[in-house]
Amino acid sequence: AELGGHPGGVKIEMERSHYAGRAQLYHPYSLLSRSAFNYTYTDYAHTEFHTRGVSPDRTRFYLRTHQFEGKFYIPECGCGKTGRVGFWSEYRDYQSAGLNFTPDTRELAGAVYAYQEFQWSKFALAGALRYDIRNIKPDEERYSIFLDGTIRERTFSGFSGSAGVRYGFKTNWNASFTLFRSLRTPGVEELYSEGP
Repeated sequence: AELGGHPGGVKIEMERSHYAGRAQLYHPYSLLSRSAFNYTYTDYAHTEFHTRGVSPDRTRFYLRTHQFEGKFYIPECGCGKTGRVGFWSEYRDYQSAGLNFTPDTRELAGAVYAYQEFQWSKFALAGALRYDIRNIKPDEERYSIFLDGTIRERTFSGFSGSAGVRYGFKTNWNASFTLFRSLRTPGVEELYSEGP
């Protein structure tokens, strides 16, 4: 591919390897109906070849990502319907070389969450809660004139949640109302990127 953001454009080569594994366990005689686990590993390499006398003549980016998630499903009981609790984790190893000023960085993130539904005749109530935390640690700490601040270790955390109610009419119509608050923590590309 050729892009016009540089004099003469750049040529890009990308390589990506992705591996995934899944497992499920069934628990017919416990407080859980089943549990599910997912693991993924992604190795991504991105090289930009510059033209027309730019030095260095290339920029490389490497990103290795590990993700692991567990979900635990709660069986129906009384007015309690579908429910689950779980966790999610991620490790990212970012590296770059050449005409790039973003420092090599490691990210570690995690989350725990819960979701539950309740049913009373024609009324249904659903609620969800999630807590996220992410730590971003560059290999070096320094002041950046481009970012107007110091490139340093950062940690972000916060809650997301939702609550909703639904009413089912005698026909196939439903009326529902939902409130929610969401959070997304930033990554290395948003915090430390200095171009070009």
